[in-house]
Amino acid sequence: MALQRSLITDFTAGELNSKFSGRFDLELYNKGSQTLENWVPFTQGGIRTRAGSAYLGITKSNAQARLVPFVVNESNPFVLEFTNNLIRIWKNGVLQGAPTEVVTTYTTAELFKIQFQKVRNVLYLVHYNHPIATLTWEGGTTFTLANLTINFADDVDAWQAATAYVVDDIVYNGSPTKIYRCITAGTSAGAGGPTTEADDITDNTVHWYWEATKPFSQASDYPSCIAHFQGRMFYGGSINYPQTVWASEPFWYGDMNYFSMLTYTAKQLKAEADWANPLVPETEDITYTRTVYGEGNAFFFEIASDENDDIYWMIGADALIIGTCSAEWVVPKNVTALNIEAKRRSGLGSAFLQATMFQDAPVFAQGTLSKALLREYAY
Repeated sequence: MALQRSLITDFTAGELNSKFSGRFDLELYNKGSQTLENWVPFTQGGIRTRAGSAYLGITKSNAQARLVPFVVNESNPFVLEFTNNLIRIWKNGVLQGAPTEVVTTYTTAELFKIQFQKVRNVLYLVHYNHPIATLTWEGGTTFTLANLTINFADDVDAWQAATAYVVDDIVYNGSPTKIYRCITAGTSAGAGGPTTEADDITDNTVHWYWEATKPFSQASDYPSCIAHFQGRMFYGGSINYPQTVWASEPFWYGDMNYFSMLTYTAKQLKAEADWANPLVPETEDITYTRTVYGEGNAFFFEIASDENDDIYWMIGADALIIGTCSAEWVVPKNVTALNIEAKRRSGLGSAFLQATMFQDAPVFAQGTLSKALLREYAY
């Protein structure tokens, strides 16, 4: 019997699992292949050979490297070459400068755990072993690497020794900086002041309640992932707080002020004993200070999960998608400091690799670097 060959023009199914072998009764069987190597399928069905490559040069000292895109604008499409404790800059296939080199603290073993987010001419870099860093393009071949300045408790006064405090007074103290609220009026100690995280801290005759601690200020508190969404920078997944997400104030990516201090003056009636004439009531101006929580403040929340949900990546799309080691969570686009919501949407789980946008959908990986399964996430 003569061998019959059939023409296949539709490869939209890509490579099929071996479990589909012999399933010629399925329509999918005629839209896929056993192996599709060095070919790229079109969504219309056809395929083409993969694009070629060109030799541009070697990495610094021919070392293992990670390439990170940094497209400032159409005229300045940079590629960053990360190697051990160093960044070199490429543009249009040419190594920049003499060459331009930026010294870092990222070791070879840490390169593929770095996650990044570009906003205009600044690339924000996070790694759980390092403070949040910014790589800024200053123009030409000039780049500046610095730690991101975290602003915290901007409206709050520092704790002072031997000072009278009343209930609801707010101060900051300690290292890292912590915010405290007075819960029992009194006079503070001659030195030291509150430094711990507790609900009732004795400070001479004053008692304090710990409100918040400055984030990202010490080892094991640095975030491992980052995303830009609704004008805020979202950071997530430190070693000490693997299921926590922090959101900056809108458009101020280092400002982590969870509330603002409002001071106002009101006219009130004096105590009757203080009237100059007991028959003529007198008033006085009283100044009040209150904490105000607004939509524009920074905020943080922990994923309300009953499982091991360490955060591995975040990405801004129609919503903020959060990938963990065991699930996917969604934060809606109307999130503010007064409207925080995160819902578990699926239970696929991820590898510890930064997700990316492909057309209109996030794409993330499962498995390991050597054997990863790519998934497209639709919301």
